[in-house]
Amino acid sequence: MIKKLQLKIFSLIIFILAIVMIFLSMTIFFSSSINESNEAKSYLSSLSVKYSRPNIEDSITNGDKDHFMDVRSFRIVVNTKNEIVSTICTNDRFTQAKMTEIAANIIDSGNLKNDYFSHEGQLYFIVKTLPEEERGFSIVGIDRTIEHNVINTTNMITISSFAIGYVALSILVWFLSKSLVKPVKESLEKEKQFISNASHELKTPLAIINANVDVLENDSGENQWLQNIKYQSKHMNKLICNMITLSKSQEKIKAVRKEFNISDTINNCVLPFEAVAFENKKSFEINISTDIMYYGEEDLVKNVATILVDNAIKYSSSKITLNFKIENNAPTLCVYNDGCEVKDSERNRVFERFYRPDSSRNQATGGSGLGLSIVESISTNEGWTVSIDSKYHEFMEIKIRFNNKCNHNNKYYNEAVSEFGTR
Repeated sequence: MIKKLQLKIFSLIIFILAIVMIFLSMTIFFSSSINESNEAKSYLSSLSVKYSRPNIEDSITNGDKDHFMDVRSFRIVVNTKNEIVSTICTNDRFTQAKMTEIAANIIDSGNLKNDYFSHEGQLYFIVKTLPEEERGFSIVGIDRTIEHNVINTTNMITISSFAIGYVALSILVWFLSKSLVKPVKESLEKEKQFISNASHELKTPLAIINANVDVLENDSGENQWLQNIKYQSKHMNKLICNMITLSKSQEKIKAVRKEFNISDTINNCVLPFEAVAFENKKSFEINISTDIMYYGEEDLVKNVATILVDNAIKYSSSKITLNFKIENNAPTLCVYNDGCEVKDSERNRVFERFYRPDSSRNQATGGSGLGLSIVESISTNEGWTVSIDSKYHEFMEIKIRFNNKCNHNNKYYNEAVSEFGTR
């Protein structure tokens, strides 16, 4: 339970950190891209003014190119027939063929207004309409490869830094989550200790009460009052035992594990309930595949089987069915009873401590509301899978899928798998 709580806190904080870091990364990326784009556009606007100066070709030819233009820039002049009439370029990257390709792309786009145009993700162009007497249009561009490389390098450094920071923060958050759940852990430990101490303290007066009741019965014979005392005393003793079991089920105690015949164990546990079902005028059908071997703690299997059958008999209307077989390559115990006082919306609450449907019928059963909590706690610690299916006023079915610690070399196991495993 504590580890689950710690894991939930850790997962929540890590998720929030991931969202924040992704947001920051995207913000930095788009911000740098937008800033670089705006700078490029501004610079292209200034270049278009330079390129529009008279006799610029003669100035470049005379060696004054650095004064008029960036060595990464170019100009293409296109006439009304969409033919290139002149080019200015000092960058080997922009060959005549390349500039022809660029002009063709812009012409095909139909974007011949004073606007910006991108090509191959690396170049920005500003298109300027020429004066009426010259007609046609000019294209001014700049090679932005360096800027793109700088942005990509910066983004990679940023992402790497965030990744390293995320890992470091994850480690820090994990230790922080331990500190956060520490008070809860201490509180639960105190609770378990209190339950254990209180339960043991209550057993002594209960034993004295039962002894006195026995003496009174011998002296005066049985009567309704003494029977009521015995019934409530028995109920109280069962409640105490359940509380102790639930408290111990949450402790990490090294279990005594061994290989045993789980089929026989379950069968021996549930057979005595046939008489109980008969007394309550209910049918009890038992279907158990024989000689299935399992490696684990036998007492825990006994506890779970006993609780499930006892619960089914208490709350059934007339029929209880127990099936134990190999299902999906694992031993599976399924206990069914007709009639269900649990509403569909409250189905998952049956595993809560002291949960009982608000029903006079259930009040009369004498249940404590701890049985299924014990089953769920044991199953969680042992790695078993618990599932529940029910329909209000119709049926309830609880299924326990034991972990795959069966003896797969056992001939009876293999026979059971071949018979039931595909169902």
